[in-house]
Amino acid sequence: MTERVTFPLPQEIRWYRWEDLLKLGRARLPRFPHFTPEEAAVLWGFIKSGELKGKWAFDVRLFGKYAYKLAERGDYFSVREALLLAKRIDALVDDRGALHIIEVKRRLLHSAIGQLLTYKNMLVEQWQPSKPVELWAVYAIPDPDVEDICRRMGIKTYWVRWV
Repeated sequence: MTERVTFPLPQEIRWYRWEDLLKLGRARLPRFPHFTPEEAAVLWGFIKSGELKGKWAFDVRLFGKYAYKLAERGDYFSVREALLLAKRIDALVDDRGALHIIEVKRRLLHSAIGQLLTYKNMLVEQWQPSKPVELWAVYAIPDPDVEDICRRMGIKTYWVRWV
């Protein structure tokens, strides 16, 4: 007999105040399996900058329609596949009257643009926020061409210089 598994929605999001993140320090920040040590350093550099000081959430999952259909089957393997299909926002910040979606990259790549646009569309569709949604690409190694495209598309960029 197949065990029935409950799909983890709606997801419970853990919010951190900016001040509390500074007290925790880099070594005690939440860890994500898909983050490299370099990306974690870039994220910490952005947090320390104080560019955004609101409430922070990390590794926020968004589930598409196909993932929901899979999860409705209820068996373990379908739910696992649905979880693997989840899109993962690196950081979400509620600050300055807006929700800010943060994509962290060691090197700014054009793929960040596609990820951010996907996350924004899914978040607006699923959450229907009352606040505007702003997009941020945060990185340690710039690419002037991608930075220019981000600016033209309304995506904010932040270059974290290595310490």
